[in-house]
Amino acid sequence: MTPIITYPSMLEHLQLQAVVAPLQKNEFNNCKSPIKYLECSAVGIPLFASDTLPYAGIVPSEFLFNTPDELKEKLRKLKFSSSGAYMKIIEGNWKWLNEPRKEGDFML
Repeated sequence: MTPIITYPSMLEHLQLQAVVAPLQKNEFNNCKSPIKYLECSAVGIPLFASDTLPYAGIVPSEFLFNTPDELKEKLRKLKFSSSGAYMKIIEGNWKWLNEPRKEGDFML
């Protein structure tokens, strides 16, 4: 168990190269927030998520997947990308995270 105040540093300390957020398409999951994408963007970790709410429309399409094979291919592509390409992903997430928001952009 990690106290909420140290959660971001704990994530960063893990030195993860990517996070996977698989969700089934159902009403319960449709009501969730994209909090994992916010967390990963804040600490510089790419998130690969199911192409369903809450991630569809928020996470860039190149990081969404529908099948295990599609996820494997995307992770393989990340693994063999250059460090510059990886940094471009991180910078894109950081830019998204810091864009001005208005009420109703997404539910938290």
